[in-house]
Amino acid sequence: MTLPPVQQGAGRSGRYPEILASLAETVTEILIRKGIEPEIARSTGEETVEHVRKRFGGELVYIPMGLGYDLDQRNREIRRRLAAGEPRDEVRREFNLSDTTMRRIENGDAPRRR
Repeated sequence: MTLPPVQQGAGRSGRYPEILASLAETVTEILIRKGIEPEIARSTGEETVEHVRKRFGGELVYIPMGLGYDLDQRNREIRRRLAAGEPRDEVRREFNLSDTTMRRIENGDAPRRR
């Protein structure tokens, strides 16, 4: 499958929407970084976006920023690095955290943002 050319003003004109082409490029780039052959990555990216277009096309889709998830991932990484023996102050400075926040993360009671 090869996506049609992208042109500005896509919509009812039959041209492929720029946002979908951009999403296909993003998926392709990620797959290539993971070691997938470029041609397979490209076709998989395009197939994925076509699936999304057919499934959600015409719907208003809200994509949350996921700040709580990001903070959970950051806190897990901090705990992992501390458990591996990295110096606490070095980790704290790298993540630009206060001593109080660092203590909360270490104790497992860091506040989560919504």
